[in-house]
Amino acid sequence: MGFKEVHSVLRSREQDNDVHRGSIMKTSNYAICVLALLAANWLPGLAQKHIPEIVSIAIAPKSLSIGRNHQAHLTAVCHFDDGSSRECTKDVTWTSSDSKIAALLTHGHIRAASGGKVTITATTPNGIKESATLTIR
Repeated sequence: MGFKEVHSVLRSREQDNDVHRGSIMKTSNYAICVLALLAANWLPGLAQKHIPEIVSIAIAPKSLSIGRNHQAHLTAVCHFDDGSSRECTKDVTWTSSDSKIAALLTHGHIRAASGGKVTITATTPNGIKESATLTIR
């Protein structure tokens, strides 16, 4: 049922209303019905708006070598299904394959503890992973 049909039905019902209800009640009922019709037509379109989803992630640098007791910082860039990209270092979960070699501080910051190689992995909220290799000398 379109706007014209609803408008016509409301007008005919309005004419059938009891005189004692008064014009304020009629106007109020009419306004509520029109607002309900508009909401029913517009809200579903708003609810279907596409929210971009992460399809891949890139970490930089991909490989890094630092000395013991030094710190490094990795960054992550998320790529979305709508073609856009943005820095997402703070939005991913960072993990170290061996926290005795390299401990993760916050948001891609790493502290080298002892010598060796370790893999640092960033995981997006929807489960996409990318890794970088850290060598501590």
